[in-house]
Amino acid sequence: MDHEPESLEVQETTPSSLEVVNQDQGTSENQASIAEVVAEQNQSPKASSEVMLAARLTQIETTLFDLKQMFEQRLQSDRAKEKAFDALYVKLEQQESRFQASLKENLIRSLLLLYDSMVIAKADLKSVHPSAAERIGSLKQELLNILYSEDVEPVGELETLNRQCQKVSGTILTDDSTQHHSIVNIDREGFIFQGRVLRPQSVVIRQYQPTAAYVPQPENPETAGGSSWPL
Repeated sequence: MDHEPESLEVQETTPSSLEVVNQDQGTSENQASIAEVVAEQNQSPKASSEVMLAARLTQIETTLFDLKQMFEQRLQSDRAKEKAFDALYVKLEQQESRFQASLKENLIRSLLLLYDSMVIAKADLKSVHPSAAERIGSLKQELLNILYSEDVEPVGELETLNRQCQKVSGTILTDDSTQHHSIVNIDREGFIFQGRVLRPQSVVIRQYQPTAAYVPQPENPETAGGSSWPL
């Protein structure tokens, strides 16, 4: 009678066959879950690296696109600056050219005044001091050679009036119609510079009328105090 309780205790602690089966199934499920987690962990680094690589490539493409835009903008800006500088250089060259031409023309006009003085001095000294007049004539010719070298030449002698390069300083009436506007005398020589009239030639011309008489014109300020232009 004293051993019966021990037998009962052994029966209570002994698991049934159903419980063993359930435990086996639970163990299998846990093992499967663990395997899936391990598989996911094994695949996770590879997937993560692919994502990182794709992100890096996208970033590189974006950077290259931005650099391309910056380069194109810089290139357009450089072209615009180069065009602006070219226009500025052309404008400066034109201004410099006009400035040099203006200086040259002013110098030539000063030489023409010197030429006029030589002509008047030669005419005044011709009768009283022939040798001095001859010397002045030589200097006048040298001055003419300098003017020729600068593309400046005198209008010279013309038979009839040419208003493009001459202006009338006096007239003489004539009853000969064939002598109308013929040149009588040159009061002051004119000059042509690079194909354009720098200074017109002042001349006395014949004017046709039935009665012949000299009609003096108002004195020209440019020839005031001077004599008739000697040929």
